Amino acid sequence: MSPIPNTDWPSLQDEAVDLLKELVRIPSITPADATLEYPSVGETMVCRAIQDKLTKEGIASEILAKVERRGNIVARLKGDGTAKPVLLLGHLDVVGIDGNWTPSIHPFAADVVDGRMYGRGTADMKCIVVIHLMTMLAIKRYGIKHKRDVILAGVAAEESGSAVGVRWLIDKHWDKIAAEFSLNEGFTGGPQYDPRDSVPPEEKKLLWVGLEAIEKRILVAKITAIGHAGHASSAQADNAINRLATALYKLQAHPRPVTLNPISAAFAHAVRTYYGIDLTADPSARVQAMFTDAVVPTLIHGGTEIVVLPESASVTVVCRLLPTTKVGEFQQWLEAVVGGPGVEVTYSTVPPPGTPASSPNTALVAAYAKVAHRMYGDLPVLLTQGIGTTDSFYLRQKGVAAYGIHPLLDKIDENMHGPDESIPVDSFRQGVRMIMETVLELVT
Repeated sequence: MSPIPNTDWPSLQDEAVDLLKELVRIPSITPADATLEYPSVGETMVCRAIQDKLTKEGIASEILAKVERRGNIVARLKGDGTAKPVLLLGHLDVVGIDGNWTPSIHPFAADVVDGRMYGRGTADMKCIVVIHLMTMLAIKRYGIKHKRDVILAGVAAEESGSAVGVRWLIDKHWDKIAAEFSLNEGFTGGPQYDPRDSVPPEEKKLLWVGLEAIEKRILVAKITAIGHAGHASSAQADNAINRLATALYKLQAHPRPVTLNPISAAFAHAVRTYYGIDLTADPSARVQAMFTDAVVPTLIHGGTEIVVLPESASVTVVCRLLPTTKVGEFQQWLEAVVGGPGVEVTYSTVPPPGTPASSPNTALVAAYAKVAHRMYGDLPVLLTQGIGTTDSFYLRQKGVAAYGIHPLLDKIDENMHGPDESIPVDSFRQGVRMIMETVLELVT
């Protein structure tokens, strides 16, 4: 059982909600100078807010920064040394704001409307940062004896490649964050309703509790079409925009194949065994992202005036590659699919080889499963394939058994990176207890 009295949890959860509001109200957009509205805000401001909270509890911390405004905060509670450390990791930056937010919802107000907290970073991922911080505070407050060092790391720049965040910490300050286990964001890691689009929200049932054990890598490609430049008074066969449109149509018409690895294969088998659902054959985009390389156009450029044919048009395509996908094979496939007269493909980001999955047979998995069964009964606890890319990749490169969590039970799209990002407050409160108890189970 938890070393924290049952009667104390409501006040801890209230504190976590208030702390999340405080952090969301700091517009730590990546890059730090992304907007004129918030020219001086960076992750360092979030670090200072966290540091103030730690200092009041008598917990030492330090802010480490390669770039002044883009700091990383690290704190440690020493254990008795009979087991290796656990790292509670989370990024402090958020993506920018587009113009499609509901006018009554301010993206950095952290307002609660109909039981949901709205704001950039509520879901991705200041909610997890707060849970990690509350875990460290509770261990200190309650004088909980623990065998592992508990390390808290709030890091910069995850949304823009982690060059001044966890990658820099690993390169320059590895001794400060080295651990046996890590908990970080992972959006297939948590209690999961039926993810199929064919099931209406009101009919969705809770099916499993996930723990993300492996993830994808990012390859960024640019497809450029060259065509006839000149007066737009006649339809030219070699119009660059038409050529680009043809390339994109071919890309959409040639989806990548379903490819399983040990984690995703075991996951799919378990879901089929428990519920008779073959997720590998389901067309829902989020489901397919677990089993295929995702190829998604995100930026398009072409043309300068309405009466001028552009010489070129281009589209940036973000490709999330499965851990088993060979980069060279994928590049050959992409170039063959979109190939045609005047079309070329270049790459701005080429990922390293995939890392091995974090093991299903560890003390952290056992602790997580124990708490999940305590909270959700006999639901299966399954290791999952991530659909995104997180800082856990770099930790797995260093041999850390890194796992991804998102312990928010939610039938509604939280719209990470989109307008009106939000999370259900009651679910967040439940997630606070779930992850705090998991860490306490692991370290005591």
